[in-house]
Amino acid sequence: MVSLMAELQFINNIPTLVGVKNIFFDLDGTLIDSLGVWRYTDRLFFELHGMQMPEDFVQKTNAMRYEETVRYAANIVGIEDISELLVTWKKEAIKQYENTIPLKDGAMEYLEYCASKNINMYIVTSGSKEMYEPCIKRLGIDKYIKKVYSADEVGIGKHSGKIYLYALQNIQGKIEETALFEDAEDAIKSANDLGILTIGVQDDNNAPLKDTFSHNHILYSFKNAPLIADIVK
Repeated sequence: MVSLMAELQFINNIPTLVGVKNIFFDLDGTLIDSLGVWRYTDRLFFELHGMQMPEDFVQKTNAMRYEETVRYAANIVGIEDISELLVTWKKEAIKQYENTIPLKDGAMEYLEYCASKNINMYIVTSGSKEMYEPCIKRLGIDKYIKKVYSADEVGIGKHSGKIYLYALQNIQGKIEETALFEDAEDAIKSANDLGILTIGVQDDNNAPLKDTFSHNHILYSFKNAPLIADIVK
């Protein structure tokens, strides 16, 4: 097979991924509609401490690991010991992941489509195993995902491109054959800096970021996700 540089082309005015063998999907705000849960929890936390959530809190924390986010929020309100906060915050989140958080519109169909094109699919998430594992099993998307790379477990936040290099090394994949679907600007920038083709996923709960995506294509629904060109033999 000829190795092609992954790129987005508009073939007959239809966005098409060319040269792609591997896709990294973010989870929260990309494949699943979970950011509303986190935004509610974030706002409630600040309200309970007599503050409004800072306007840039979402942008600052979207690519952070769970513990980094909690520590960042605690620092703003002046809490030094976050041990109890970590437990209560995570307990409520896990309940939502286990029971209520839905897939994004068209996400299942797109995963099925990618599988039909023999694309290797992986999740790269900031979430912990206690959150993502019951969620992807309940939603039935685990059968399409070869492996989940968690920033929480690896210990590398997605604002650093190192987690993508880590995942690529593990799958023996090439940057030039890989695409990323992601909603967080910091993660998108870190992947772009490595040369990974990125598709921005707009989320209703991510409105402050809608004008800051620095790449060339924003996806508003998986029903309009790019087609995938066959690898040239």
